[in-house]
Amino acid sequence: MAALEAAGVEYSPEATYGTLAMQLREVQSMQENVEEEVTEEVPERLTHESVSEEKVKVPVSVVSEDYLRKYQYRKQTEFGSKESDPVPGSKAEKMKKHLLAQPKVKFMIARKSGESKAVPMSVCLNGYRLDFPKQQMIDLPEQIVEILSESLNIEEAAKSVNLIDGDKGKEAALL
Repeated sequence: MAALEAAGVEYSPEATYGTLAMQLREVQSMQENVEEEVTEEVPERLTHESVSEEKVKVPVSVVSEDYLRKYQYRKQTEFGSKESDPVPGSKAEKMKKHLLAQPKVKFMIARKSGESKAVPMSVCLNGYRLDFPKQQMIDLPEQIVEILSESLNIEEAAKSVNLIDGDKGKEAALL
């Protein structure tokens, strides 16, 4: 990031390692083309394979904006309004602060066939309820993505138990 700043390139603090590395390679390439003519020798460049992700620590910035507010639900308040914020000092408020401090992950919650577009995916952690839209790429805290992924995997495993396809005993019983 220091190299990008030194080159005067603006970047988003939410950018991933891959995006930052690609921007850095582009800037370095443009600088090389300007400073010297192209020769047959190509200088060694930073590639994704040459740098292990354990060695590179991409800083995670605490986002001051409250990107979760639009998904908040609280009884007798307008959905996503300031009034829907958790009660100060409550477990829900502590959970919200904890979630906002986590890295954001892009995630899409699939809608089940025949399900209405109006049905959100609700997640409640320590009294902090969030209703997420389905069939949209949204930014979510890492912990919520893990919970949703685990929940969806458990649901799929439970559904597959009753499937007849591939179960020789169930197929034979139907014949």
